[in-house]
Amino acid sequence: HNLRLFSYEDTRPQAWALQFDEELRRRIEARDHESLADYASLGEPARMAVPTPEHYLPLLVAWGAAGDDARAERHAAGFEAGALANDSYLFHPATPGAGGESFAQLP
Repeated sequence: HNLRLFSYEDTRPQAWALQFDEELRRRIEARDHESLADYASLGEPARMAVPTPEHYLPLLVAWGAAGDDARAERHAAGFEAGALANDSYLFHPATPGAGGESFAQLP
């Protein structure tokens, strides 16, 4: 999310925020680990939605901790103040207690 573009006057989701939210959801469903790790390569909506990575990287850490074959479930979705996506995901390990290596090579 981009706190610099928050707006309590116009709370409708910004177009770039909607685009990145949808792209992120598609990439998670496709298990596209590589493009998710290199999110800036997903274009301007990604760069606007994630101007700094500290609130994005925990998504990858949680998924990696669940294991390579973890199933992603979108638990909640929504927007606030036009620029803050409130999505949350649950990652269900394919094998209980399994850990993963998918994101071990993050830059």
